[in-house]
Formats: sequence, structure tokens, C-alpha cells
Amino acid sequence: MSTCERTLLTTGSKRYPEFTQLITKWLKDRMPAELKNKFAYTSININKNYAGRLHRDGNNVGPSIIKAFGDFQHGELNYWPSDDKKGPLEALKEEDKVAVNLKDNMLLFDGNRGH
Repeated sequence: MSTCERTLLTTGSKRYPEFTQLITKWLKDRMPAELKNKFAYTSININKNYAGRLHRDGNNVGPSIIKAFGDFQHGELNYWPSDDKKGPLEALKEEDKVAVNLKDNMLLFDGNRGH
């Protein structure tokens, strides 16, 4: 059975269930009305000082939500909403990207497209 077919609970989630509940409440309180009863998720990822390279997520089923926190400059997410999910990442055109300020915004996006 692959990791996509089973539930994996991290040690941190087991040790600090209240933190998971807090993050879940934060997200529900900020969910747009049209998604409140429709958006379901299986994972919450928390990164610190993360500057990812252009990639496509590998095992996403459905949309992702992303938000950045902290005292920093820049940190925009470059996203290619018209990415066909098939071609080489190097072929994505700079003029087709959308730069989203994640410090001030929460973004619902397709993580299987280049970002």
C-alpha cells in the first residue's frame, strides 16, 4: 500500500494535537464562504525559511491552499495557472506566471501546476 492510500500521522501531530486543532480552526475561520462546506484536506504542511524551486506537487488530489507568515520581505509564490501539467518545467514562460503575495493573501491553487 502506498502512502497515498493510508493515513500517516506525524509524531508532532500525535504529541501536540491541540496545535493541529488550532491550525484547523484558523483555516475554517478564514475559508471563503463558497468553500466552507466543500473544501476538504488530508494534509497540513508547515515550512520555515522555505524557498522552493519551481516544481509541481506529486500526489495532490484537488486544490491546495497556501499562506505565508512572519517578518520577511518578498516571498511571493510564482504560479503558472495555465500550465498543462505535462511539459517540462523549463518550458514555462515567465510572462505566463502570476506572482502572489502570500504574506497578505491566502491562495487556493492547483499544486499540480508549476509553482
